[in-house]
Amino acid sequence: MTPQRMAILKALLSEEHPTVQQIYGIVRREFPMTSLVTVYRTIAVLRDAGQVLEVGSIEPLPHYDCLRPACHPHLICTACGRVVDSPDLNLGPLTEVALREMRDWVLSQRVLFFGLCPACQAERTSAELRGGEGPKNEQGAAGRACEPSAESSAAD
Repeated sequence: MTPQRMAILKALLSEEHPTVQQIYGIVRREFPMTSLVTVYRTIAVLRDAGQVLEVGSIEPLPHYDCLRPACHPHLICTACGRVVDSPDLNLGPLTEVALREMRDWVLSQRVLFFGLCPACQAERTSAELRGGEGPKNEQGAAGRACEPSAESSAAD
């Protein structure tokens, strides 16, 4: 493995759910000649090998999870875009039902919960006390975000 690829892997392990741009910024500190294409290609190789999980977000760029590359639920803040691992949930029964009911399908799953992170909740409360608007939700409206929901896709 090249030194640049090792640096990309270290960056993936050092940040919680980084984007490609965040990884690129970290790697460039040590290897300024590294291209963004190298970062994208390395992440694609790791993703295809099952070593990195691509996580959707409210942001245009996906986040990546190298610490837990197996499929697991994530929490996504609708105000700031922060992505964190959800507490361990037993998705086995739901997966078994889906496999049994849709036996003609080849299935994968993605479970995302959307809401406001504690920092954005605190910011909103603080802004409300000052009489201003709190953080914006995914529709760009101030105030309460959409009801928490799970997004599950049958095919990625």
